[in-house]
Amino acid sequence: MDTNTTYETGASSHSVNDLILFADNSEGLAHIRDLCYKEMLVAPEKANDLFKAFVIVVRDSYIKTFPNFDDHQHVAPATVKSGTRKGQFTDEQQSDFINLYIAGFSDWKADHGYNTADSSAS
Repeated sequence: MDTNTTYETGASSHSVNDLILFADNSEGLAHIRDLCYKEMLVAPEKANDLFKAFVIVVRDSYIKTFPNFDDHQHVAPATVKSGTRKGQFTDEQQSDFINLYIAGFSDWKADHGYNTADSSAS
């Protein structure tokens, strides 16, 4: 695998790229993403925890949408639980997902009419 690959979302892995595209193009998940960003307007220190929870919601939704293990193993958790098959989604990939969403906060504010100097809507 080429470790220098960057996908259109800024992700460095196919798994993270798929989850970001899935989240941003699913109405319900995009709404949750926006709620996370709105929470960051008032409590930016919660960013990591918000998107750590968000990646789990997105991953679980992806797995539910594509229930065949071969279709979702690249986003299934890499930790092995008793009686389950091991996925390929690593802690490093989870961090990449979280960091990309946190890095996108300024763009989100601009796209949604928030002044970057403060948190008020224009």
